[in-house]
Amino acid sequence: MAIFFRSILNRFKPIRFFRSPTPSVLPNILHITHSWGGGIERYLSDLKEVLEDHYNFFLLRSNGRDMILEYTKQGKQQKVVFKLAFPVTILDFYNLDYQRIISNILLEYNIRIVHIESMVGHTFDVFRNSREKSIPVILTVHDFYYICPTFHLVDKMGVFCNGCKLGDEREGCLLDHPYVSCPDFDDDMLFNWRNTFLKEISCVDLFIFPSVSAKNIFSTYYLINDAKIRIISHGSNACNETLPPLSKAHESLRVGILGSIYMHKGEALLGKLLDNMLKDDIHFYSFGHSNLKSRNLTHFGSYTQEELPGLLRDHPVDVMLLLSTWPETFSYTLSESIAAGVPPIVTNLGAQKERIEDSQIGWIVDYKSPEKIVALLRFLRQHKEEIDHRRRRIKEYHLKSMEEMKEDYEKVYCSFI
Repeated sequence: MAIFFRSILNRFKPIRFFRSPTPSVLPNILHITHSWGGGIERYLSDLKEVLEDHYNFFLLRSNGRDMILEYTKQGKQQKVVFKLAFPVTILDFYNLDYQRIISNILLEYNIRIVHIESMVGHTFDVFRNSREKSIPVILTVHDFYYICPTFHLVDKMGVFCNGCKLGDEREGCLLDHPYVSCPDFDDDMLFNWRNTFLKEISCVDLFIFPSVSAKNIFSTYYLINDAKIRIISHGSNACNETLPPLSKAHESLRVGILGSIYMHKGEALLGKLLDNMLKDDIHFYSFGHSNLKSRNLTHFGSYTQEELPGLLRDHPVDVMLLLSTWPETFSYTLSESIAAGVPPIVTNLGAQKERIEDSQIGWIVDYKSPEKIVALLRFLRQHKEEIDHRRRRIKEYHLKSMEEMKEDYEKVYCSFI
């Protein structure tokens, strides 16, 4: 029995790193994120590009089984993999093995700031470990994972559900939900989920939101002092394109569908539009991954950020459909549409609505009324002067630059170092 307990205790001995990085005059910042890619991956790549001359960029991913630390040492990319003795699941708020690993990373790599981008695959041990070591914690809210594990506050059909309030969770909503990795997740689990995060909020020194709408939604669930909030939208390298002329009034309306299309990106809504417009002189062009099918739809497949301007020059569209059925916190595809000079049609949710509401560079539609979206497209088919008006306005629209984003984050990081 004594041998058994010694073997258990040995498992939790502190980790020793045999090759820690050479000390640098630049402060070390640890970014916590998931291993899925997507918009957060693009944001982190941009952030590293603009700040790597001022800060050492450490990236810690987790897939629930392994923790992968990436950093640059003497110009070479380094990767260290830590195996978790006990895998982290969605209901593991705390994990002794994770706690041990994160504690040693913070100390051995002399981390000066912990910047949390996503907690997927991680545990809340990172909050308390950072606080115990007097390391400031910044949390950027890219989605609504801390409110609901669906990430997007959507029901089983991928439609915005407005989110249920603490103590008033809808029974059965999350059982077998396709966006939740635990099929037995119920309203009691959601209650515990939010209450546990609520206990950790005091460990966060600053919350960053990419949009005002994201802050407003988050603040209806968790009360945060305004002094601990910053609104910092994402930057862009894109410059406004010079568009080819509009198709003539008697020609087909060319409608772009931009980005990968999933349930929360309006897949069902777009399917209804395509089905209802088979006889219209309107053609759709899909740029990005999509399972949509229609005889008046042309697929161009996935694209890189660098390829998109050329694609839109070779296959010009008159308007762009961005019909997310969740309140996006920023929307890179909206920035891409603006940079391409294509007026967007967006739903009345989140940052997409916020970003064009006062600019009149596009149209805002009700995602619950597909018949009105069909009517708008038919109207634009006959009145292309309305599109031309917004094309002129979009040329004057200011997209936040990477340099402006850099200045925002330098102010934030400098305030803690």
